[in-house]
Amino acid sequence: MQKIFLDFRAAKTIGQLHDILASALGFPDYYGKNLDALYDMLTDLGTDTCIDVYGTEQTDIPCTYLHRLVQVLNSAEKDNPCLHVVFRVGSEKTIQKG
Repeated sequence: MQKIFLDFRAAKTIGQLHDILASALGFPDYYGKNLDALYDMLTDLGTDTCIDVYGTEQTDIPCTYLHRLVQVLNSAEKDNPCLHVVFRVGSEKTIQKG
């Protein structure tokens, strides 16, 4: 299983957040850098992948966008049996999904 750690603490803009996603997940240059494109890329993953997400509480990204991001990650996980997503607060505690 491929393990990917996404640390959003350095993201100051939505564009930077998508740059982190694209880099960590190895998305191609044509990745659209929006939530619809993210969903498409995640549901196309064919390799067992665990994405460990943290730092969302320590970023300047608007809470409404982060909430939508969590929804997209949860939806992609539900729709792709190869994908598992874990959300963490800081680096220690797992938070509830949804």
